Amino acid sequence: MRVLQRARNMIKVIKGGRWGYFYDRFPGAQKAFNLTNLFPHPSAYRYILLGGHGVGLTAVKYYLSKCQAKPMEILSYENFRPFVFWRKFDGLVLDKSPLNDDASKILATCTKRVPVYQLVRDPISIVKSNVNATMLHTISTIHSQKDANALAFEIVKNISHLMIAFSSQRKLVEHITSDVSYLSMEDIDDTNMPSTMQNFCDRFGYTNCSYDEESVVKGSSFPRCFPYIFHIDGEVFGLSTLSRLADGSSAEIDVSAHIDSKRLQWSHPIHKLESIVVEGYESHPLYLVCAAPPLLKVAA
Repeated sequence: MRVLQRARNMIKVIKGGRWGYFYDRFPGAQKAFNLTNLFPHPSAYRYILLGGHGVGLTAVKYYLSKCQAKPMEILSYENFRPFVFWRKFDGLVLDKSPLNDDASKILATCTKRVPVYQLVRDPISIVKSNVNATMLHTISTIHSQKDANALAFEIVKNISHLMIAFSSQRKLVEHITSDVSYLSMEDIDDTNMPSTMQNFCDRFGYTNCSYDEESVVKGSSFPRCFPYIFHIDGEVFGLSTLSRLADGSSAEIDVSAHIDSKRLQWSHPIHKLESIVVEGYESHPLYLVCAAPPLLKVAA
């Protein structure tokens, strides 16, 4: 029974995308999963998106998903997901230049040339963005300017392949590149994102391009503090931006110091009860939601 329960727990971990936890328990699985992608596979992708931490990749993926363009990151941490090219997606997304000896060999099995979109930003701004995000994740350990400076040097030393590996990313996919379009931070800001997405949809024939009032360009720490999950009389409530609810995100504030990382799962209906706009953060409207059945009456 214990073996069966462990197997069920691992299935839940995989379905939840917690690959880091899975790899910690089964380190040999990393190599095995990588090798599954050396078998012959379809080339159903229509475009390639290259990005990294601090260049707006999350925002672009969010709106591509809203346009039914089906982007998918093919890497989890430094490893390829098992049989990843057999999955249903249009956009092959690389969020880093992986520290993986098999990466070029695996991507060499892809043969169809398609347009490449690469997100670019000046390296100093990228590093600053990552330092700010990491400070939010570890805020309880930052007690002085010295601590902050040490964190900045640690980030540059250890995760540069997640941030500023523009040329090495391009090299991995140059054999399947038909043309390259560069997207700057100006192209994907709140003013220009609608036209950028519309141009993309027009090129590939997507007809459901939509844009809502929420900014998902992660320049602000405000949305990263959500969702806030709480309970009343046994019912689950949450306060969050819509995008962080949709992708199952957890609150990022001091996440490295807290084991309890709460998120709302979409395995049951979630009802919107109220919308809230905080002064100064109008581009990040919050939604008060309740997991069914709701305690409060939901307007039709």
